[in-house]
Parts: sequence; structure tokens; C-alpha cells
Amino acid sequence: MNTKDHSNEFKFMLLCLRDDIEVDEDTISQSGVNWGVFLDMVIHHRVYSIVFLKLKNICSISAIIPQEVINKLQQLFTKNAYKMLQLTREMGVICKRFEENDVPLIVLKGPVLAVTLYGDISRRTSKDLDLFVDVEDINKSMDILLETGYKMKDEKLLNNWLIRTHHLSFVHPVHHVQIELHWRLNPNLRAAPTFMDFWNRRNEISVSNQTYYYLGNEDLLLYLSEHGSRHGWSRLRWLMDIDRLLRNNSINFERLQRSLKQYKVTHYVKQAILLSHYLLSSEPSTEISKIIPLKKSNKHLERVIERIEKNYYSTGNMNIQHDWYFFLLMSFSQKLHYVRMLFTPSSKDASMLPLSKRYHFIYFLLRPFFLILRLLKRGSA
Repeated sequence: MNTKDHSNEFKFMLLCLRDDIEVDEDTISQSGVNWGVFLDMVIHHRVYSIVFLKLKNICSISAIIPQEVINKLQQLFTKNAYKMLQLTREMGVICKRFEENDVPLIVLKGPVLAVTLYGDISRRTSKDLDLFVDVEDINKSMDILLETGYKMKDEKLLNNWLIRTHHLSFVHPVHHVQIELHWRLNPNLRAAPTFMDFWNRRNEISVSNQTYYYLGNEDLLLYLSEHGSRHGWSRLRWLMDIDRLLRNNSINFERLQRSLKQYKVTHYVKQAILLSHYLLSSEPSTEISKIIPLKKSNKHLERVIERIEKNYYSTGNMNIQHDWYFFLLMSFSQKLHYVRMLFTPSSKDASMLPLSKRYHFIYFLLRPFFLILRLLKRGSA
């Protein structure tokens, strides 16, 4: 794929994210980087910790890169290190509470992923904790969080919230830690593993002398690939996670192949692997190439890469284009499910126009108007 049309800032950022390349003074001098644009891009993609660690030890760096840029990167790195320590501490408190209440809990990302993939919590950024529980335990899980002092951010105004969405958001009013409580990993897949399927394949890790459970490597690859694709890869951090996971050579390919066939998510994983190859120069393994037809051309890939590069502008039109592209990636059954959910009322509709329960059927009639209104808002963002 032709990368000569990428901006100097984007190419230099990708260079800083690669473990196999050392960045020296000559490389920086010849990069032609606009440091203001570069800093904005690094911040948007949440990769400033990796970039700072890459650049901080270069000799005479202040003579090449403006000191205010280095100072800002160091400030962000330090702030993130404190944030990750706070999330780690709170993760310990929450997981202990769930264990005391006999509720199995899987941590999806956050500090666990930072330690697993990067070896240090300070090298990855996280804004919240993503927790995954069995749908049968959702009410008990909400009670645990509320009893721990968290407040629910989302509104459950309609009775279909359990099937209409896949997580609820909570925030603590004192230390402001945010939590997303998931009972499904993917809002668009009907045929998906049960929580106990994930639980039986789980990994475990010890952080600060406490044991935590996270997704098995194959499930983690599928989850990260779908999550990144669903969000238009608006953060390169997500692609970095996948690149690290693939480089660890810890995938059980027979298990991965079974999961891909059963849950029909090959298109998401294929996109993630190709993006990792073109942007981070990771070579797909022979085993991966046997399972996923990577040589088949992907006419949309250049558009996806263009969106990744320009995503920090956050234009509404780009968001709409990605939504359409993401829809095209789906299988036929996934498209049917997506369309059906698209025209199913949500609690957001009820918050925009509160109606008494006896008139909730009107939301089905008004749903197209709500969709058009949100589409217009996104297009003009």
C-alpha cells in the first residue's frame, strides 16, 4: 500500500510506535514535522506515553524538538502514570467486592492489558475500567457498584435496555473513576459466546499481589479487533494492543479458527491484522495467513487508514462514512440484526421526549425522526 501521501507527522508518530526501530537525531531532523500538529495527533491517539519514552533519551533532544513539546509529553506521561495507579487501586477494590459477593468478573482492558501487553501500567493509557459479567449477574453487579459509592450515568428509561445496549456506565462522585459494566462484548453480534464460555477460557494475572482475570488470548484478539473496527480505529492505541498481542506469539490457532467460523468475525480480525501490517510493520504469521485470506485486496483499507490519520479532526462526515463502512463489513445476519436494533427505541429516545409507560409504543413511530436528528447533528459536528 502506498504510504507516501501520509503527512510527516503521521509517519513520524508511526515510527515512534515501532519497537524494532530506534529514532535518532538525524531521523528527527529529516522528518519535517510540524510539532504542534504532531503533539495534537499523539494526544488524540492516546499514544503519548510510548512516544515520550521513545524520545526522552535522545541526546540533545531539546535542540531538535521544541522544549515545550517535550515538557508536554512528560506532563502527559506523568499524569497518565498517576491515573493508571489510581485505576489499579480501584480495580483491586472492585474485584475484591465482586469476589466477596461470589460474582465472577473479567477485566477487559485497563491496567491488566497494560501489564499483559506492555509490561508496565504507565506505558498504556486508560480513561476507565471495563468490567465484564454474566448477564444473570447484572442486577447484583449494579448493586455492588452502587454500594461501593458509584453513581449510574446511563438512564434505564425503557424496559428493553438489557437487549438494546451492552453496557452501563458508572462514575464515582469522589475520586471520579469511571466504570463500564458489560454483559455483552459486542452489541451487534447475535451468535456470541456466553459469559461462561469466556470464563472457562480466561487468563489470569497478578498485579500488586492480587489476582485478576482477563480474556483468553484468542477471545481478546476477537474482542479488540471488533471494538477497534466498531469505533473506526479512532485511537491508534487499540491497534497497538493488537500488534502487541500478535507479537507475543501466544495465540492458539486451532481455537482461533473455531471461534472465527462460529461467530463470523473474520472480517474484523482481517482488518486489524492488515492495519497492523501497513501501519506498524508487523508481519502476519504463517498460521494466521492460513486461517485468514490476507492476500485478498481490501478496497476500503486505504479509506480506513486515511480516517485513522485524520481522525483527530473528528469530523461528523468521517463518522458517518465509517458507520456505513462498518455496516458493509457485517455478515447478512449481522446486518439484519443491526437494522432491527436501529429501529428499536432506546432510553436516549425516552430522555429526549419523556412519555408515560402507556404511551411507550409511540417511540417506535418516532424512532426514524430521532435517527435523522442525531444523523444531522453528527454531520454538522
